[in-house]
Amino acid sequence: MSKLFFQDLPPGFAEVLPSATVAQLRSIHQDETLSWQQKHERIDAIMSSLPAEILDRLPTPPGFNMLPSDVQAKLKSIHGLNWQERHTKIREIIESSLTPEQRRLLPPSPPPPV
Repeated sequence: MSKLFFQDLPPGFAEVLPSATVAQLRSIHQDETLSWQQKHERIDAIMSSLPAEILDRLPTPPGFNMLPSDVQAKLKSIHGLNWQERHTKIREIIESSLTPEQRRLLPPSPPPPV
């Protein structure tokens, strides 16, 4: 498994998500028998099942609040896709909607799994 895959929830998620969901997600993160892709698939399934009002309260990634509001809205509207499809759609929005200066506000994309 890639050492670059996060070993726990992103900061602030445990405070927003239901405790049962936090336990499920942490179990997946810590399961060394799962591949990177299997972890993403299982996490996607759990996150996709959550109500919109919970998803809307989750903290945004670093730099997100510095983006133009229309781009923030486009990125927040991406739902119902698996991790790979969502990642591709996010890249498309970022590349087509932001200037190079605005793109520098965002953290680098994660590398592909190894």
